[in-house]
Amino acid sequence: MKTILVITQRAGLLATVKTKMEARGYRVSGLDNSAEAQIPVREKKVDFVLFDVETALSEGPDALNLLRGLNPTVPVVVTSLIKPVD
Repeated sequence: MKTILVITQRAGLLATVKTKMEARGYRVSGLDNSAEAQIPVREKKVDFVLFDVETALSEGPDALNLLRGLNPTVPVVVTSLIKPVD
């Protein structure tokens, strides 16, 4: 079973991803910061990282580079739920 790690401070986003992806056979875990994600990413205990842009921005641009550097084979996608301004 493949594992998706969701890094977000939004409980609703994690709940939505869990519901949708667990129904498709994935295991989903969540963390609210990239520092806690370092060990599972480095040890390849996850197959995919979904990084909420709001969390990424609050931690700074180096957070994404850090995760990518720990294990470049683990895909990291930054997502956003920010509504555009009209």
